[in-house]
Amino acid sequence: MPVKSEHESFQQPSCKGKSEAFGRALIRSVIDRDGSVFTVDAPTASAATELATNLRAWLLVLGAGTPAASATVSPTFLGETYPAMLALVRKMEENGAAWKPSGARTIRIGNASHVFVSRDRAVAEKSPNPNGVIEIVDAHRIDRQWFYERVAPRCKRPGLVRVFYGLPGVTGSIYDEVRAANLAGAARNEPRHFDLTASALIEKAA
Repeated sequence: MPVKSEHESFQQPSCKGKSEAFGRALIRSVIDRDGSVFTVDAPTASAATELATNLRAWLLVLGAGTPAASATVSPTFLGETYPAMLALVRKMEENGAAWKPSGARTIRIGNASHVFVSRDRAVAEKSPNPNGVIEIVDAHRIDRQWFYERVAPRCKRPGLVRVFYGLPGVTGSIYDEVRAANLAGAARNEPRHFDLTASALIEKAA
């Protein structure tokens, strides 16, 4: 889908291998507003940020003409949230996108916005409930109770796409719960679970 307007120079995200397959699946789900839930095995939060930054930027441009609201939830402000915000700002500036801040943790292009939330530091500003994408980064470090009490109530907009980045094997985490559900439905034609832990090393060496 071509991006028109003053941001035409902004390129679609460039990925490789499984990362590309995930990126295409995510963008298709957002455009179709099909409410998909993705799980992505990512070796580190920085690896998730590297992959997600291009997608966040492109989706902001894509939704600039509509009131599209997306969000990223992370365990800590300094460890994950701030680096992710900085990476997105740099990507915007590299591509000449006319972004602007809207509050302390919200980046906006036109009518589209992306807010960053961390578990250890609540957001004082008001933000709309996401209707495009919500990402949970390092989801293996977020327990189910906190997720269902603080995040899930804001994830009820029709067509909202959910993305969980994390690592398996942490008892009580929201990531293990959602990942298990996705793997149980792995026989469907459109995969919703992606393992980037091995491909990340292969792609870096390529």
